[in-house]
Amino acid sequence: MCTYRFTSIKRIFNNWFFPVFCITFFSVLLSACQQSKNVLKVQLMWDQTPIQCQSLLPIKNAWTLNQIQFYLSEFKNNGQSVSLISKKNSNQQSSIVLLGNACSSKKGNDSGNWNVYFENELESGTLSFKLGVPFELNHRNPLKQSTPLNQSDMFWTWQQGHKFLRIDLDKTVTESNKNNQTGWQFHLGSTGCKAASVMRSPSSPCRHPNQIEFSLDYQNQSTLILNLKPILEPIITDPDLSKVSCMSNMTSKVCHQLMSSLQVKHNKIWQLK
Repeated sequence: MCTYRFTSIKRIFNNWFFPVFCITFFSVLLSACQQSKNVLKVQLMWDQTPIQCQSLLPIKNAWTLNQIQFYLSEFKNNGQSVSLISKKNSNQQSSIVLLGNACSSKKGNDSGNWNVYFENELESGTLSFKLGVPFELNHRNPLKQSTPLNQSDMFWTWQQGHKFLRIDLDKTVTESNKNNQTGWQFHLGSTGCKAASVMRSPSSPCRHPNQIEFSLDYQNQSTLILNLKPILEPIITDPDLSKVSCMSNMTSKVCHQLMSSLQVKHNKIWQLK
C-alpha cells in the first residue's frame, strides 16, 4: 500500500509538478533577461577609475566629489523617441530622468540614482539623448512640478529654470589650508532667458539654451559611462582656473572651457559598454 502511494506521488511529481516548475522557472528567467535590456546602468568614472560620493579624485590636488546630479532627456533610439517608465519611479518622467547623487552623508544616502528605465526594449543602432531639461518643462513653477523636477537645489528661478548638471567639489579643511579655497562648483543651465521678472517664465527659448545632445553607437550594451576626467582635469589642476567656479556664465573663461570640453567628441565623455 505504501509502495503504491509513493509510486503515485512520484508519478504526479514527474507528470505535473516538475514540468510546471521548469516552465515557471524559465519564464521568470526569460522575463528577467528581457527586462534587463530595458535598463541602462550609469557608471561614474575618472578615466579608468570608478568614482562615487566622497571619492578623492585621482589627481595631485586633493579634491573630493561632494555632489553630482544631472538631467538626461529626449532619448531617441535610431531617430525615434523612446519613453521612460514614469509610474512608481520618482527619478523619472516619460521624457526625462534625474541621475547622480547629492552625496548627503547626513541622510546616510550614498547610492543615489544610477539607472535609466525604458518602457520598451532598445534596438541596436543609435542611442541619443540630451544633457538638459526641455524648454517646455524647464521654466514651470517648481512648487507644482512633479518629481524629479521639484528638487530645489537643482533649480535657479522660473526665469532661468533648472540646473542641468551640478558638480560640487570640496577640499578637506586643515590648519594649513584653512584660509585657502575649499570648494569648486560647476552648475550648468540655460542663460539669457528673457522674462518679465525672475518669478516669470520666458515665452521664447533662452539665448543660450546650453543643452547638449550626445549620440552613441548602441549594440545591446548595459552600461552608460560618464567620464569626468576630460571635463574637470584641465580646470581643477590649473592653479588659476580652479579658483573660479562656473555658474553657466558663457563669458567666463572657465565656463567656456568646460562647455567646450563637454562638446568635443574625441573626449569621449559618454561611452557605452
